Amino acid sequence: MLTVGRLGVTVGLDRVAATTVDRVFGAAQPGPLVFVLAVAGVSLLVRLVLDQDLTVVLVGVTLLPVAPRIGVDPWIVVIALLATSVAWFLPAQTLSYLVAQSASEGRLFSHAQAQRFALAYTALTLLGLALSVPYWRLLGLL
Repeated sequence: MLTVGRLGVTVGLDRVAATTVDRVFGAAQPGPLVFVLAVAGVSLLVRLVLDQDLTVVLVGVTLLPVAPRIGVDPWIVVIALLATSVAWFLPAQTLSYLVAQSASEGRLFSHAQAQRFALAYTALTLLGLALSVPYWRLLGLL
């Protein structure tokens, strides 16, 4: 875990991300809201495949160098990653869900109820990030 960040920089993951962002957006830079929601979306997608900690480290190492090019403080990338890294869509994505389900022997909540909660949590997190953009702009972070 401690060497993943260094490995990402060594293999050029940060440069590839910067080149990809430049190629996708060209001369038109995305607005801060689009960038924050894009970071959150990337985090949610990567979270489907990787563990929470690895998602934060790998996506962070990849997108932190891109943020200043867009005019966004790197701190915003970290906040968006941390806010969305705990989201889950599949029961096996989080150990806390599996422990709670097992410890309650399925009596506290069903998988369908938990999944509705997970989707609502993700939607509220994205809404919270979107609503934070004007505040971050006032702070000079955007």
